[in-house]
Order: sequence, then C-alpha cells, then structure tokens
Amino acid sequence: YRNYSIIDKGMIQTIKEYANDPDILDKIPADFNPRIINIDKAKLTVFLSIISEQDQNGDKNRIHILLIGEPGCGKTTIIQDAYHTYGGIYADPQTNKTGLLGRASGTNFTPGLLTQADMGRIYIDELDKQTPQDQEGLLNAMENGEYTYNKDMVRKTLKARTRVIATANNKLK
Repeated sequence: YRNYSIIDKGMIQTIKEYANDPDILDKIPADFNPRIINIDKAKLTVFLSIISEQDQNGDKNRIHILLIGEPGCGKTTIIQDAYHTYGGIYADPQTNKTGLLGRASGTNFTPGLLTQADMGRIYIDELDKQTPQDQEGLLNAMENGEYTYNKDMVRKTLKARTRVIATANNKLK
C-alpha cells in the first residue's frame, strides 16, 4: 500500500474552478483520467466521492463507491489515477483482513489500512478477491466509521471514517 496526503493545493484550486462552472458535470469526466473513454458516469461518481464531505454532527456524509465490471474495462485505472492525483490509501488485490484491520501479537498492535485512512480515502482494488470474513471489518467501518479489533490480547475500537472507493470484477457463472 501507499499513502499520499489527503488534500493538496492543486486539488483545492481544481475544486474552486469547478465550483464556478455551470457545466461542471460535463467537464469532470473529460478532465478526470481523459485516457479512459465511454465510462464517464463511473469517473464522475468517483470524483464526487473524493470531494464528498466528512461526517459532521452525526450525519453520515461519506459516499462509498463500488465499480463493478468485466476485467479490462478500466476500473483499476480509474482508482489508481484517483489515488495518484488526489491521495489516500491504496490497497492492492492481495490485501486481506490483516492488511485492512491490523494485526496483533500478544499485546502489540499494528493498525491496518482502514485506520490509516481515517478522515480520508481508501481505494481497494478487486474487492471480490477478498473472503466475506475479510470484508466484515470493512463493512463495519463503512457503516459506522469504526470497527472493533479483537484478537490475541488486544481489543480496540478504531476510527475508520473513510470513504471507500473499490473495484470488483463481474462473477462469471
């Protein structure tokens, strides 16, 4: 995984320019990863999640996104470009429950990617490769903004108020 800053001056300037443009919804997909064509709604949706507000006053404002499609249609490229452009945490297809939630050894605890992405974004590539057990903590974080880690001699409730932007392949029957 890699971690970049949550927001930078370039992103702030881009958002200010968009905010004053009446044709904003038509222009975002063209500006956001122009190499990928014909999936403008997916690109717009990811961008809107990136700029969505954090939770405030008990309101859940975070927008989570799951891009589902056939292999090779551009899902991974969209989230990788978003990650490189706007920052956050990137979890590759090999990331498992331990990587997302953390790991313990005795009383020592190392937080996972969800905690590191608190108040920011996590991009998870090929979520369909994870087992339902691996996804459990992720779903708690998405719903509640926190998850409980309980293993070995460690029991902690960790903040994970993150926006989840993930990809998954269609399952062939």
